[in-house]
Amino acid sequence: MELYNYRKVTEYWLRRIKESYPEHADTASRFIDALRLSGVGEGKVKDYAQLTLRILELNSNNNNNNNNKPIKEWTREDVDRIASIIVSKRGWSYSTIAIALRALKRLVHYAKHNTIADGSAIKYCYEVEHIHPDRYKKRADKEEKVKATDLITREEFDKMIEYIPKVSRYPIRDKAMLYVMYEFAARPSELLNMRLKDVEVKDNYVRITTTANRC
Repeated sequence: MELYNYRKVTEYWLRRIKESYPEHADTASRFIDALRLSGVGEGKVKDYAQLTLRILELNSNNNNNNNNKPIKEWTREDVDRIASIIVSKRGWSYSTIAIALRALKRLVHYAKHNTIADGSAIKYCYEVEHIHPDRYKKRADKEEKVKATDLITREEFDKMIEYIPKVSRYPIRDKAMLYVMYEFAARPSELLNMRLKDVEVKDNYVRITTTANRC
């Protein structure tokens, strides 16, 4: 199904960026294309696209001045301000913090130099070179309790969907709830607190808003 195609999800995040931050849309799109050309897998590209939006939101929500300043003009102080918010974000795991910091480093470096840095073959620029995502990755590795084998597979999820009509009085509703939990990674409490106003239907995707602390 196209819903689970990484490229489709990536395009969704790029559309969100274009809608909310049109002044940064071209940079974000070129950044994503450059990641693909550098060999980054589609699953990670999807994460970078989502985190690019999150970074732009943090910049916009916590900076009263120069919100529209091109990313290539961000200073070290601008980057530090966003990085500080990321590392103190409530509800974000060490793993998410590490990925978000790496996305910030790569995004800013790309905007300034049109290259994807990796810290070895291509060094990061001055504005982001001092940020160390691996510190949080190491903490995540130490505290990680959920293993890959603990997560349900797509085959197991499909079996759950197939079984719903046998046990539910409202199979359409319950299928929709499971799909939202699976694709959106929603907590049960988020799902139970969701209201019609939180769901916005677009031409070819659905936007769901939650107020819980999650990435």
